[in-house]
Amino acid sequence: MKNKKKHSTSTSTSTLTSTLTLTLTLTLIFTSISLFADIPAGYYDGTDGLSGETLREKLRSIVTSGHSTNDYGDLPSYYQSTDNYTNGKVWDMYSMKNDGTADYWFSHLTHKCGTYGVEGDCYNREHSVPQSWFGSASPMKADLFIVVPSDGKVNGWRSNYPYGETDSPSLTTSNGSKVGSCSYSGYGGTIFEPIDRFKGDFARMYFYVATRYKNQISSWGGESFSGNDLSTWTKNMLLEWAENDPVSDKELDRNDNVYDIQHNANPFVDHPEFVTYIWGGATPSDSIAPVISNIQVLTDSTTANITWKTDENADSKVFYGTNISAMSDSVTKTSFETNHDLSITDLSFETKYYFQVNSTDDDNNGPTFSAIDSFITYADSSISYSTEYENSFETDISDWITYSVASDKNWNRQNTHTTYEPQTTYDGEYYMLMNNYSADVASNDWLISPEIDAGNYDSLYFSFYSWTRFNDTNPGLEVKISTDYSGSGNPSSADWETISTILSSENSQIWTYSEKNDLSDYNSTIYIAFNYTSTGTGSGTTTAWAIDNYEVFGYSKPVNIKKEYIAKNFKLNSPYPNPFNPTFTIPLQLNENSFVNIELVNILGQKVKNIRNTSMNAGEYNLQVNCENLTSGIYFVKVRIDNVNEIQKVVLLK
Repeated sequence: MKNKKKHSTSTSTSTLTSTLTLTLTLTLIFTSISLFADIPAGYYDGTDGLSGETLREKLRSIVTSGHSTNDYGDLPSYYQSTDNYTNGKVWDMYSMKNDGTADYWFSHLTHKCGTYGVEGDCYNREHSVPQSWFGSASPMKADLFIVVPSDGKVNGWRSNYPYGETDSPSLTTSNGSKVGSCSYSGYGGTIFEPIDRFKGDFARMYFYVATRYKNQISSWGGESFSGNDLSTWTKNMLLEWAENDPVSDKELDRNDNVYDIQHNANPFVDHPEFVTYIWGGATPSDSIAPVISNIQVLTDSTTANITWKTDENADSKVFYGTNISAMSDSVTKTSFETNHDLSITDLSFETKYYFQVNSTDDDNNGPTFSAIDSFITYADSSISYSTEYENSFETDISDWITYSVASDKNWNRQNTHTTYEPQTTYDGEYYMLMNNYSADVASNDWLISPEIDAGNYDSLYFSFYSWTRFNDTNPGLEVKISTDYSGSGNPSSADWETISTILSSENSQIWTYSEKNDLSDYNSTIYIAFNYTSTGTGSGTTTAWAIDNYEVFGYSKPVNIKKEYIAKNFKLNSPYPNPFNPTFTIPLQLNENSFVNIELVNILGQKVKNIRNTSMNAGEYNLQVNCENLTSGIYFVKVRIDNVNEIQKVVLLK
């Protein structure tokens, strides 16, 4: 698996995935319980049990009724709510890269085109379905589900080519979009290929168009349509795009905001399973997918014995690896049962592994559900593992020391995600950042971790993630260890040893894992420091460096103890009352300060309510959830805390 999201290989649409990654984009922090969607309850009434053309016609009626025609000139103003990135800039799918960065950003309205000569000059209104295909007629011309903001130059390069895939691009944009001859079977003309991150977005736009304008597209031009439907090659390709790039929070939020403006919704964002019901040959009875309710990981030597449960008979795939963003090994479990077990052998000694299981219904037609955990292998049965210290900088950093020996800049906790700083973090929302650009003098600035007593461990390691941008002839960042630093004051007065570790490559703008750094040679208290220096204060003489997810962990030999290690620092008790109407309570115990994400999802895996998405202090909580606007049925409380997922079923009876 190349990234943290793994999707089913069937033609169904994954609707609930484990989003651990690196990710990417951050949603608004909810500090109180609130309804997630603005689209009214009952909007899709009458679609239950439908499939094929019957469902498409029903959805056409729903999304056409009430649709208000927009003024084309108002779209840039609307983009301030429909296409606003977390840094307050325009969310342009033709300039943002797969890793969430971009070479340039546009300010809403300020950078609206005019004229342009190169990428980054300005943004304009891109018709994902070219205007020339439908004669610039209304309401298509200003339908927000069709028209999105984009870089003006790239929009011009896209021209009126259909979307497709190419193996031989004649042009590649700064974010990786391509123009070239189509390599997808069924069409050989020139196409425009967006990046993987947004292919599902564009696919669901086209499914909307093929539904909303079902009775009109037979008169349109373009190679993407045939009769009153998608052309065969386009349909097959877009089914793959929708499968490989499932619905994101970006699309859900955009769907709500567009509904507020033009009073209709894209049903394939709210109900991605509709795609397979209409074009993928599935029926509603095929798509009752299981939900992973428990993962327990037991370790002994180099074998992991894994057990998990699903609510229905399920086909599961297991992924594991030493890097949470690259779990490439996989095995398939095809027993179609509710209680699963699996042994994974030949693991490395004293190594932390991440484990993810994806599970779908026994016909492989339903959405895919995921859960994740991590475990450590032991050198032998008497050795147990423990984490001495970890910090992803989401909450308290008061035990860290920042000291500026030179320059008026210093390390700081950051989450602004500007053009010159990371657009994503490795873990959570915050990271530590240092950039000496525009400082008074060349920099010598220190970020020093809390004291670690290395004498308590037979083996001790530490790891972290780093990110960098720009160039400097200085080392830029060095990682150092001291055994005589006092814990306060100028670190230059102490002795520091520079250690060799893995850092992000110069100007790579990629979060890079340091791997395990061995501290076994140290038997006393130590401090670990990130020492930033620069040649100067301007371009070419200073770099931007960021640090995230710092962890110190070790192995000891307590007498007569052999522990199972499960990466879980919380306890989720059963919600009550259950069944409920219209409120229920979630008992949650946090053993340490954590970033908590809690959602309520329906039986199809769609998020219907955002309960918590914020940092919370250690303690016991009873979270009340009000579902008075939801219909009767089965729902699932999905909890994700520090990369661990757990799900509980609840039933609403009205």
